[in-house]
Amino acid sequence: MTDKSSRHRYVDILAVLLLFLVFSMTALLLVLSGAGVYEKTAARMKSSFTTRTALSYLIEKIHENDASGVISVSELDGNGLLAFRFSENGTSYCTWIYLSDGSLKELTARISSSSEQDPGQASLTDSPSFRPDAGQTLLSASSFTAEENNGLITLSVTDSDGVSESAAVAKRSGK
Repeated sequence: MTDKSSRHRYVDILAVLLLFLVFSMTALLLVLSGAGVYEKTAARMKSSFTTRTALSYLIEKIHENDASGVISVSELDGNGLLAFRFSENGTSYCTWIYLSDGSLKELTARISSSSEQDPGQASLTDSPSFRPDAGQTLLSASSFTAEENNGLITLSVTDSDGVSESAAVAKRSGK
């Protein structure tokens, strides 16, 4: 009788251990798959956050410079170009936001005050100090477009990971 009872105990212990092993393996697989999903989601959110932050910066730049004749939208090497012309202490300056060498960049430089031309493309020729590689990098990007239609500026940025975000900004000054 002790022999049968002893075998029953071993079978019971073995069944409990086997059930514990199956439960442990299932829990481990669940944690590992959840960690992979979390990692991918966090990376996607970070990339999207960076692109949205850049767009927010551009929108704020448009709002702070929103006056008649200050903002110009054009192109530089097939990509968008935002230009903001302003004067300080009698000297004319232009801030350009553009895509160069895989980065969205911003550059502020002095321009010829005698020019009454468009602050976008024309100002590039007015400024001997404009060098696309000299701009401050805002973010790594593969494309940047800026278009204006009836006072509505549409911006689109695609970062180096392929995450694309767009926004539209209405000029309050009307022009």
